[in-house]
Amino acid sequence: MRISRQLIFIICAYFLIRLPWLFFVPMVEAPDEFSHYWVFRFMAEHMRLPSAVEVALGGPSGVYGSLPQMGYIPHVLVCKIFPIGDLSLVGRFGSLFTGLIAVIAAYFLGIEIFTSSLCALALPVMMLFHPQLVFVNSYSNSDTTTCALTTVLMYLCARVLKIGVTGRTALLIGFLLGWTALTKYSGVAIFPATALALALSFYIHRVSPLKCIKYLFIVGGMFFATCGWWFVHSMEEFHGDILGTRTMRETWARTYNKPLEFHMSVSRVIKDPLWWSTVHDSYWGLFGYVNKFLWQPVYYVYLGFLLLAIACGARDLVAGLAKSKLKVNLGALITDRIQIIQPAVWLTLSTCCFTNLAAMIIGSSMNLGGAQGRYLFPSEAALMALLIAGVFKIGKSYGQYSVIALMVFNAFVCIGSFIMLWNTPGYSGFITKLY
Repeated sequence: MRISRQLIFIICAYFLIRLPWLFFVPMVEAPDEFSHYWVFRFMAEHMRLPSAVEVALGGPSGVYGSLPQMGYIPHVLVCKIFPIGDLSLVGRFGSLFTGLIAVIAAYFLGIEIFTSSLCALALPVMMLFHPQLVFVNSYSNSDTTTCALTTVLMYLCARVLKIGVTGRTALLIGFLLGWTALTKYSGVAIFPATALALALSFYIHRVSPLKCIKYLFIVGGMFFATCGWWFVHSMEEFHGDILGTRTMRETWARTYNKPLEFHMSVSRVIKDPLWWSTVHDSYWGLFGYVNKFLWQPVYYVYLGFLLLAIACGARDLVAGLAKSKLKVNLGALITDRIQIIQPAVWLTLSTCCFTNLAAMIIGSSMNLGGAQGRYLFPSEAALMALLIAGVFKIGKSYGQYSVIALMVFNAFVCIGSFIMLWNTPGYSGFITKLY
């Protein structure tokens, strides 16, 4: 009963926090919403995907038309179920409801991965008040769908590591992976993490080679059945552009008079302090078109929590490895594999985060995505879980207080962000005439 009450409270708080943002953020201040809007409006009005000719005729607004469009299914459904008012406003409820799925999934993920009830609750609460996530959930985009799908997949990974893989779970994982591939390519961060979770689950629960092949065939078959048709369609429709990214970049470059060919070395991106600073700031709260900053000390406090989490986590990891005497316990690991479930869960979450960051760096080097914090949202739940776990490791006496301080600070920043934007020229409260 206590858990259900917590969840009800989280759901109510979710709508209470996000609904005001949905109404008062103008489209001109929502990054690329005009392009997202063009795609889901076309789908809602025609009930099909746009052709290459129609994407070209869409000009700057149709720049996302060649990319996977299944991330807009929630927006299309909302517009078809509630065909009232301006679609630019109604479609935003697709992001609102999809964002709720991510928070609910994080709630159950927290229960699976944390032994501390405070840390378990902290995971959905951090996502509930995460300023940038609140902002992104308030306007039409495909990022919210990707975040929801990957968070559900993280929960399923934790479950299969604990209880093993079943045929139904394999079908669901394959379907969700396929849908993720058709939302936003940043979501591929969950692919290596899921593969790792499945492999570790097979090992932990002593699944026979024949069953391993069976489950992998189910996951792979469902994956290709879900998304394979789209890539074949894209290759035919956009003249060999199987991912649609080449068409997108060419449209963008011609529209804004940018060079058609672009490449920057990965090492240059990694060495660029401005890139890292922008990613950090825009992950926590950098609104508008990356031009509405919070009070600068806020970013330093977030950075302080992050560095604290990294330091405490690294210290705990080194101490644990030194204490375990791996050579002595190797036989025990083989005979009693259950004891590696928890490390396997955290390794899976860490893999998602590192893959997501690596994909961002590569994308920046190819000018397929800049230093945007929202591109880390496919690993949002994993990042928050690692942050909470690291801060909690500060010590028995102060761990709980540190987690509480993190949650309270994050909540105050979220409220302060709303107040700041409310008083910013161009934003209006609870009116839709800007649309």
